[in-house]
Amino acid sequence: MPKLHQKSEIRMLPLPAELPGPQYQFGQVVQWSGLQGCVHWGIIRGLQYWTPRMSAEIAHSLKGVGWSYLVEVDPDSCKSAGIEDVQEQDLELREVQP
Repeated sequence: MPKLHQKSEIRMLPLPAELPGPQYQFGQVVQWSGLQGCVHWGIIRGLQYWTPRMSAEIAHSLKGVGWSYLVEVDPDSCKSAGIEDVQEQDLELREVQP
């Protein structure tokens, strides 16, 4: 009988001893440049540390090692609302008007 579902093996590797701290924190408003000079912004809702050794399945798609942030995109941003995964080097704090 053929197997319908085959579990993929995910190996968890230890984090580096000298793991750098994230530059941004939960709840901060950040911005990043998009295509054609459009500026996107939103609120940080999550973060994760990426390294190509995390999983052989995704290592080919990673540009580098470092912090990646899940940003809830502001509906007034030129990008449609939703959640965007943005690398730390592409972000900067956005000044919030009171």
